[in-house]
Amino acid sequence: MHAYFVDGNNEEQLEYARDYQDKNPLAKIILIDGSPGFKEINGKEYQYFFDQWGAYSQRFKIVRVPSVVYQKAEDLILTITHLTQKLKKSYDRCKI
Repeated sequence: MHAYFVDGNNEEQLEYARDYQDKNPLAKIILIDGSPGFKEINGKEYQYFFDQWGAYSQRFKIVRVPSVVYQKAEDLILTITHLTQKLKKSYDRCKI
């Protein structure tokens, strides 16, 4: 399982999320803000899911976006990474 949490109103974060999904085709792009649905970018279709009521953000304790949540199939360990190095700015999500 791979989930990439981003602010859907931030094009830079969306671009990184699309790049991540291109490298990890099973990854889901989860928006904490913005418009979910299908979007075509440069001839490729991407589906954006929305974190309804912040359910996943709260469950995984996402405090900044962009963040990646992943679990290898054989592992029982869930890894959550708040990304800050690639982007110019990291955004606070919520106070937990």
